[in-house]
Amino acid sequence: MMAKSYEKITPRARIGLIIPSSNRMVEVHATRYLPKDVQAHFTRIGMTNRHKAPLEKLLPRIVEAAKKNGVKLVPLVMNPGFDLAALHRVLNDATARATAMRSLAALCRDQHLDGIQFDFENLHVSDRDVFTAFTREATDSVHRAGCTLSAAVVPRTDDDRGPLPYHQWMYDYWRGAYDYKALADTLDFLSYMTYAQHTSGSTPGPVAGYPWMEASIKYVLAAGVPPRKISLGIPSYSDYWYPGYNVKTGSRSQASDIEYPRLRAI
Repeated sequence: MMAKSYEKITPRARIGLIIPSSNRMVEVHATRYLPKDVQAHFTRIGMTNRHKAPLEKLLPRIVEAAKKNGVKLVPLVMNPGFDLAALHRVLNDATARATAMRSLAALCRDQHLDGIQFDFENLHVSDRDVFTAFTREATDSVHRAGCTLSAAVVPRTDDDRGPLPYHQWMYDYWRGAYDYKALADTLDFLSYMTYAQHTSGSTPGPVAGYPWMEASIKYVLAAGVPPRKISLGIPSYSDYWYPGYNVKTGSRSQASDIEYPRLRAI
C-alpha cells in the first residue's frame, strides 16, 4: 500500500494508510491542489473505500503537491472496515503493538508526513484502557519521528448505556471506549466526530442536531479536555429517510447518507 513494504501487524490484520475524500475534513480541502488523475483516485477510494489501484505510485506525487501548496499531509490510520476483532488483536498482542510502533514511525519518516490521525472505530468499551495505553506508546514513537498524532473519536453526551439494546450496543461498541481526557493529555488534538447522532439503525432524526452537539461538547469539556485540543466535526451530509420492510424486522424506517445536490433533486 505504501511506497515501501511495511511490516504486517499480525498474520490477519495490518494497519494501513487510508486517505478518504468526501466528508473527511482535512482531505476535502487538500485534494484540490492535486493533479487531476490523483484527485480521481482519491474520489474513487474515498467513495468506495476500496483502493485497487496502486497507491504507492501516487504517493510521491501526493506528498510533492501537498508540500508545494503548503498543505499538511495527515493521513488516517484505520482498522479497515472497522474490524472489531483485528483491532482488538492489535491492541492486545505485544508483538503486534511493537510492530505497529515501528511501522507508524517509519511511515512518518519515509513519506515525509506532517502527522497521522487514528480513526479506530467499532472499539469495544472493554478495550478502553488498552487503547489509551496503545495511544501513549504511539504518540512517543510518532513524535520522535517528527510527526503529530491525533485521533478521531466518537462523541457521547453522558456515560449512561441507555434503556434499549440499540443504545447499549452503540455505547459498548462505538461511544463508550474513548477516555477523552487521557487521550487529550497524550495526543496533539482530538477530532470530535459530532455527527451520526441518528443512523440507519436508529429511529429517524437529524445527523447532528444542535442540542445534541452542544451536549456532546459540554460533556467532553467537563471531562477535562481543553478547548484548544478539540477539532469539531461538522457533517457535510444528511440522512434520507424512507419506509422499508424486511422479513426479520418488518416495516421500519430506513436511511441512507445523502449529499446536498442529490437532496435538492428529490
